[in-house]
Amino acid sequence: MRMRQPKRGVQTRNDHEYVIKKTFIGGALALPVLAYPARASARDAER
Repeated sequence: MRMRQPKRGVQTRNDHEYVIKKTFIGGALALPVLAYPARASARDAER
């Protein structure tokens, strides 16, 4: 019983890090998509 508990704790930490990394990567991919319209409107304003 004692051998399984540490493994579960490590597994939970790995899952937590995976979720954070997945969210961070997803946000990093979403930023250019959200920033593009702002840049496009800025270019139109310069014209």
